[in-house]
Amino acid sequence: MSSTELPYAQTGSAAITGSCKSVELAARLLDWAYSPEGHMFYNFGIEGESYNLVNGYPTYTDIILKNPKGWPVAQGLGAYVRSVYNGPFVQDIRYFEQYMVLPAQKEGYKTWAIEDALKYVLPTITPTPEESREFAQIMNEINTYRDEMELKFILGTENLSGWDSYVSTIRRMGLERAQAIQEAALTRYNAR
Repeated sequence: MSSTELPYAQTGSAAITGSCKSVELAARLLDWAYSPEGHMFYNFGIEGESYNLVNGYPTYTDIILKNPKGWPVAQGLGAYVRSVYNGPFVQDIRYFEQYMVLPAQKEGYKTWAIEDALKYVLPTITPTPEESREFAQIMNEINTYRDEMELKFILGTENLSGWDSYVSTIRRMGLERAQAIQEAALTRYNAR
């Protein structure tokens, strides 16, 4: 779950195609997700198995939070609910409150759950074809390097004392130019 998304995020959408043999049944299934019963099922699973109501609050059981097979919370949830993924339904804040188990996760969400967070989200901008090609070339190289270095930093094969050199390398790879391309497209977007 992202705390802030564009008004229409393509992920989690649903459509019924013209080749569907049971359009009414498909529509009823999609609609069911927004019913009280569907909402509880999609977010909490099966009462008495994956959750129990504790003072009216759906509380995940140990099969989710302390899985006997050693599964992480996300994997335990994935066996019972849709809320751990995206889809055409409403995620319940009570799911999210229990999904974030680490203090750093809870603090991170508070940081990004600010009222004006949308002003920090880049809208769907459209660079020119030339800008798109140049941006893709720059960012493909930067992303490959970033991914390689991220793993090295995590595994300790690259000392964090090399961080400044890493940042300098990314800048030399054209980061400022990529940023300028995005800013130009944003300027055009805002001028509409």
